Amino acid sequence: MGQARKHLADAAPGAFIGRGEELAWLAARIDAGERLITVTGPGGMGKTRLTRELVRRHAERFDGAWLADLTEVVTVEGLAAAVAHALGVPTGRGEALADTLGHALEARGRVLLVLDNFERLVGAAGGLIGAWLHAAPELVLLVTSRERLRLDDELVFELGPLPAVAPDHTANEAPDNAPDEAVADGVRLLLERASRHRAGWAPRPDDGPRLAELVERLDGIPLAIELAAARLPLLGPQTLLDRLSERFRILGSRTRDGADKGRTLRATLDWSWQLLDEDERRALAQASVFRGGFDLDAAEAVIDADGLVLERLESLFDKSLVRAEAPAPGEPARFGLYLTVRDFAAGMLDELGGDAAVRARHAAWFVDEASRRVSAVFGDDGADARRWLLRERENLAAVVEGAPETEQALLAALSLEPVLSTQGPFEEHVALLDRALARDGGSARARLEATVVRGNAHRQAGRPESARADLTAALEAARAAGHDDLAARALSGLATVELVQGSLEAARVAYEQALDLHRRADDRVHEAMTLSAYGAALAGGGDLDAAREVEERALRMHREAGNLRDVGMTSAFLGNLAIDRGHFDEARLCFADAAAIHDQLGDRFGQAFTEANLAIVDHRQRALAAARSRYDAAVSAFAELGARRYEGAFRGYRALAAMDEGDVDAARAGFERACARLREAGDDRFEALFRAHLAVARLRGGDEAGAERDLEAAQSKIDASGDPYLSLAVRLLHTPLWRARARGEAAAALEARVRAVLAEAEAGDPSPVSQSADALFALRAARAALGEPDEEASEDDWPADTLVVHPDADWMRPPGGARVELERREALRRLLERLCQMRVDAPGRPVPRDDLIARAWPGERILRKAAQNRLRVGIATLRKLGLADVLRTEPGGYRLDEGTPLLLWAHVPEGAS
Repeated sequence: MGQARKHLADAAPGAFIGRGEELAWLAARIDAGERLITVTGPGGMGKTRLTRELVRRHAERFDGAWLADLTEVVTVEGLAAAVAHALGVPTGRGEALADTLGHALEARGRVLLVLDNFERLVGAAGGLIGAWLHAAPELVLLVTSRERLRLDDELVFELGPLPAVAPDHTANEAPDNAPDEAVADGVRLLLERASRHRAGWAPRPDDGPRLAELVERLDGIPLAIELAAARLPLLGPQTLLDRLSERFRILGSRTRDGADKGRTLRATLDWSWQLLDEDERRALAQASVFRGGFDLDAAEAVIDADGLVLERLESLFDKSLVRAEAPAPGEPARFGLYLTVRDFAAGMLDELGGDAAVRARHAAWFVDEASRRVSAVFGDDGADARRWLLRERENLAAVVEGAPETEQALLAALSLEPVLSTQGPFEEHVALLDRALARDGGSARARLEATVVRGNAHRQAGRPESARADLTAALEAARAAGHDDLAARALSGLATVELVQGSLEAARVAYEQALDLHRRADDRVHEAMTLSAYGAALAGGGDLDAAREVEERALRMHREAGNLRDVGMTSAFLGNLAIDRGHFDEARLCFADAAAIHDQLGDRFGQAFTEANLAIVDHRQRALAAARSRYDAAVSAFAELGARRYEGAFRGYRALAAMDEGDVDAARAGFERACARLREAGDDRFEALFRAHLAVARLRGGDEAGAERDLEAAQSKIDASGDPYLSLAVRLLHTPLWRARARGEAAAALEARVRAVLAEAEAGDPSPVSQSADALFALRAARAALGEPDEEASEDDWPADTLVVHPDADWMRPPGGARVELERREALRRLLERLCQMRVDAPGRPVPRDDLIARAWPGERILRKAAQNRLRVGIATLRKLGLADVLRTEPGGYRLDEGTPLLLWAHVPEGAS
């Protein structure tokens, strides 16, 4: 849970005061088994602070805790998107987001999810809450809302005011020297917050009654107390009481019910407003247009304060009307308003008559800034640009809603594509584009681009028919208008719809047409993206060499464009291709590149995907303990992310490792769970593969009838896929059942079928099992079930005296090992060549790391961290290949041990010594 866990102890400034009984009661109810608790109360009562403090004090009770801020959320779809964002769950992989989240919550064990500011969703989201509680039996939901949810399993806890007088004490006790238990929580909060506004301030000994009366007049509402505390050191308690009493008389009578507590807070806010000067009022009202916080640059662009914006914000901060948010490392400080204050200030902005002008400045600034960031996404500053877009997504969403010009709304929605299209929530992106396109006006090109982007967002969200409709309409309109770049993007999106739905030939044709259009439009960024997708289509059809060539070309283009994210994704896909071809060292280098990028971008899905594929490398090389550990880590991460398709697939591979270790029961259980997950995700191809493996496990347990049912189901699913390697794998996994039934007159025919399929798997150069990890794993499983030895080739033994290396390092013979071909392993070949050169020229002297990087990957633009990762993996791979006792690490670099004989020899026959 390390990266996923969201600690909720980031309290607002100031100590947490009081609420001991409330915290103890809530903790006791959770321990008693309550799973849905709604903390209700009027605005400003401290519901959010209470729930954060509960988690801070009792974090050890849970496997993890997360908070979803629902301040801006008004729809069920928005609720799901906000929870997905809080949990770090990527969306849109063909699964319903709400279901994905239920599974992600179930996978995390005993967790607490805080849904903060739920009041706008009461009445609309009850079904979703119930579904999550049902899907995740250990989930505890803690909701804050101004009204109850009205659900059957809900326990409602109404948060009351802070007391003005401590139990068993009187208000006459001097607060400065009274014992803690003698000072009421409301008075303690008032004094603590006042002391933060003026260091060293303390009440007079006889101020106790007036302080208690002040808390009582404020109805014990924490936010109202904090606002009053900002004035207490300046005015003193008596003057403060007089001013507040006058304001309350103007705004109406006071009673003790919840509604009038809201009027008390409104009165306090109005009183605070009246104490501001005109410049402060104008600044606070204008700040109400921001959503999700704002930095000083944005404030100076939007707030009209005659060049004194920072001074105005500092003044409002001193009065507790603006809050300062602790910035993340390397990011600018941000400001914000509590929702209650923001709503009040927004009403004042209407009264001041500046609403339209302020919203126009807000829209103009954020659209211009977003445009700059979008242009930088594919450059050296791409990571910073993506972080900015994510940080300001709520302000950009506000532009979609409130911009005076439709063009600005369209551009704001489009600006979020680089972040929402890669990590979701895709539903949020679709909704923003819907709202922007629903407005009248805007340029034809912006509307057309928004339709293309919405079509792709529909596809990512698992709605292929909606995607097809948008992309087809956009393609026709783009062709008619002569917009080749947008026509290419629409056509590429349609090709991916075909690919996902299994129409490989239609996908290839559409990709090729899209590539022609990209080139005509000179759009190299999107050309590279389409090339990457085209490579996937080629690989799916079995043309691995062509797929590799296409992916390498795409990788070069991504690097030239500075498209960091797609460099990582394409590197990972090249790693997959290398696994299938049996080039494991090359695969590890590819995954090292991808991992460095995923780490830099904080891409948890990419990190899990890399770990899972490294597990397959270990598995293929029979390092089963290492493979099991990696599979477990990846499956856990996919489960937490709610990525059921990937969780299911790698659960299947994990079960294969158990099968290889002889644990048939664990394998059978793993295959069953993998098939269930894949069926939920709608992945027929891989469900067919692992259902066929499940059949073998059942057969080994004596369940011939169950094996037959699973094989029939697998065959029916795989026949429609068009995937040659998975189809072969399923047929290979039929062979144990055929052998088991080879009795009587049918024996010869069934045995012939077994021999024919086994021979097909290893026929040709290259053979199917040398081209596909799935075919190889199926062959291993089939041979094991048939009781036949594994016939994978092995090298002859070599003598252990000398390291023999070809002068160009095309191959090497490590001491005591087998000959290793390096001719097609360019990076390793160059590393070894440089190490040998230094060994000959200056024995004992290390080759500097930067020298090795430059030699192994000449002329490549690459992040330093990625380059260092590459080198470490390359050195580790050479050691694995037999140089563990020869290749030394030095502070300045690496060297070949000068005590080991080295012979550079151009012509060593295969197997010679």
